[in-house]
Amino acid sequence: MVPYHIVPNTYLGNVSGFEECGVYAFFPHLYYQHRLSNFLTNDQLIMFFDLLLKSITNSDFYNSTYLQHLPLSARHAKYASYAKFGETGLSFKEGIGWQQSLHYFLPPNGLADVSFRLAVVIEDSGNFDLADFVCLLSSKNLKTMFRSSAPQDLFAQFQGRCLAVFNSEHISPSST
Repeated sequence: MVPYHIVPNTYLGNVSGFEECGVYAFFPHLYYQHRLSNFLTNDQLIMFFDLLLKSITNSDFYNSTYLQHLPLSARHAKYASYAKFGETGLSFKEGIGWQQSLHYFLPPNGLADVSFRLAVVIEDSGNFDLADFVCLLSSKNLKTMFRSSAPQDLFAQFQGRCLAVFNSEHISPSST
């Protein structure tokens, strides 16, 4: 068993209503002992996000109100992040690379279905290195955010915030 911080992972986004809490996808099949980093290669990242977008668009939970704002592919999202600068007349200079962050919102009611569909799509595509991914939350500076001096107070405030934001039937506590 290895600690998660050395397992290849990618950032998926923040939790709406608890922006200090980031969501990461970890890929245990991509880990090997002498791996130099915990980042996905560009090809792995593009493959994962293309499969994720395919799973979202094939979901019955999201209608065109949400889907119209999503990129068509990982490459489309990357190039769209450069679009603002082209529209304002700023030029892209090789080596400097201006890029804006794009944000997308998906309501939580369909995320369990998307996760299941993503697992099926990954298996069907033969990308077994991306299979069995695990989503974990990460949050920093909670002591400062909650202004807690005692660990019990910090945990109580964190738990209260989580209960207010998360649907507990979709979260499973982990011993990791």
